[in-house]
Amino acid sequence: MPSESGASDASGSRRPRAWKFLAAGAVAPFSGHRWPRPGAAGPGQWVTSSGDGVYACRLGDLPWWVDTELWEVELAAPWEELPTQLRARAARLLTAVSAWDVAAFRDYGEACAFRARDWAVEALNTDRRPGDAEALRECKTLAEIAERARALQGLTRAGNLAGYAADTAARAGLGNAGAAANMAANAAILYRGTPQAFDAERAWQAAWIADRAGLPREA
Repeated sequence: MPSESGASDASGSRRPRAWKFLAAGAVAPFSGHRWPRPGAAGPGQWVTSSGDGVYACRLGDLPWWVDTELWEVELAAPWEELPTQLRARAARLLTAVSAWDVAAFRDYGEACAFRARDWAVEALNTDRRPGDAEALRECKTLAEIAERARALQGLTRAGNLAGYAADTAARAGLGNAGAAANMAANAAILYRGTPQAFDAERAWQAAWIADRAGLPREA
């Protein structure tokens, strides 16, 4: 098992500590491949790809690939760092991250939705619409946010943020936390007024996942 700072391969290269989201039953969400799970004898069997490789995540990549199961994986050398993931010729499951489950996945989408809601509330107050802002702030459920924010949607900055809040809440309410998080990251651009806000929001989301899952931040 790699240490928190990663292990080294035979050449001395530092092996990154890597993670992989899978759907229930250790199933890859895109290919449908069921990954061999680790057992009493040790890690799962190596998985290779007939295509361009096997993929995994660094901590900062997690929001891009979020699903209901999270596993620590070992990558076979050589591996490659891509913008939102790692690629290797093979990988195997080491251990399940028990703190991440369906409830955590759902709560993640909800956290992103309420965050987008709060931005819309702030923008409505800035537009001197305190009644609308308070009505949206009082929403306690995703369904309430989606309905009330949709009614406030419009062409102003506040109206656009309300539309983002409605879309984010609707996606989270349908159980699609990944889409909700992506919508919130796009809303952050409008809220903060800079394209760099997208990456900053993804970093916040990655930290949320890491905290909820109990992952080491130094990985």
